[in-house]
Amino acid sequence: MCTGYSCIILALILVVADASDFAPCGGKPADVFFALDSSGSLSKNDFQKELRFTEDVASMFDLDENKVRVGVISFSKTVTPHFDLGAYTDRMDMFRKISQITWEGFGTNTGEALNYLHTKGLALKNTRPGIPHIAIVLTDGMSQNVPMTLEQAKILHDQGITVFVIGIGSQIDKEELESIASGPPSKYVFMIDNFDALNQIKDELAIKACEEKPATPSPNIQNTEAAVEEELVSFGRCTPRHALDIVFAVDTAAIGSSNAKFVLQFIANISDRVNMAAGDTTIMTIGNGCSGSTLDEEPATDPNMVKQGLSTYQTPQFHQLMRNMRLKAADGRFESDHIGVLFVTDRLTSFEYRKAKLETMRAKFQRVAIFALGVGNRVDAQDYMSLTTNGGQYISVPSFEDLGEIGTAFLYNMCLFGTNK
Repeated sequence: MCTGYSCIILALILVVADASDFAPCGGKPADVFFALDSSGSLSKNDFQKELRFTEDVASMFDLDENKVRVGVISFSKTVTPHFDLGAYTDRMDMFRKISQITWEGFGTNTGEALNYLHTKGLALKNTRPGIPHIAIVLTDGMSQNVPMTLEQAKILHDQGITVFVIGIGSQIDKEELESIASGPPSKYVFMIDNFDALNQIKDELAIKACEEKPATPSPNIQNTEAAVEEELVSFGRCTPRHALDIVFAVDTAAIGSSNAKFVLQFIANISDRVNMAAGDTTIMTIGNGCSGSTLDEEPATDPNMVKQGLSTYQTPQFHQLMRNMRLKAADGRFESDHIGVLFVTDRLTSFEYRKAKLETMRAKFQRVAIFALGVGNRVDAQDYMSLTTNGGQYISVPSFEDLGEIGTAFLYNMCLFGTNK
């Protein structure tokens, strides 16, 4: 029994020890699902070691609805769900639930377990966007339906779910495990001799899981379109399938301050709805003119000076705005897709159109995609369509007040950009 300062010191030690348990994750968010082999090829005692291993690894995560959420299933002849992501934020309650999981002792339906992970456990509607989605699969033998297992594993990978696999004992199929796991196998496949060796890999697995970054879904355009649509419907936002550097070009001098407010609100809404949490998307806004600028360097003192100043004034030219946008976009990160977005409101003169076409050619060479958002009925859609390049599009909207109506369509294009390359 402790008293006085000894109790305080003991309490501090326990708090520090408790915090150090999940230090490897550093509070980083992730959605993690364990799939535990409960087949007849392992003993009840070995299954208990699986459960303790699951508790040990989960204890290193910072369990919180805003940080790491954990779910658990076991699989034998069929799949048995035990609890879903985020069901427990208290570790002791979660450990108590894990300790109550019972061994089944029948077949090894790994394929059904993988199917459960991508259709329910780690399905898009149940996970948070922009963070790692991780499956940890433990098994001691070959699956009973290998073709199904490989098919379900591919779907997991296509959905951007990271899969760690732990193969235990001598009855495992190395090639099958490597097909189930993410790549490379040296990072995502653990092969150990027996269940006692689980204790030797728990720290390494936890650290690798905590270091994992959000995976990029496969460029299977049909699956990806459905995933983006579901994310937009479920969350009102989406995660770009490629790293993006987006530059919005706004000619405030041409559109006026009142209309500029609608444009800036549109850009702000896009930044709220496109998932930037992983650092894979950047947004920049450039202008072409200042509302506080004057036509003349000095005040005019007679009508002739006023007329002379007006006759020599040149409004900011469209191709200059386009050039600045192109250069800023091209200066983005090497590994990202570069996108320039123009807001256009009027027809171009033949001179401006020729200059703008040169900018399009330069953008094409520099691999900068150009999108044009045409506002109002004075825009020549054909001209601006011809200025888009590298996967960019022309999108029209009746007025600045209606910009919000095209927000979801524009966002959909951004989140899918590059998937059909």
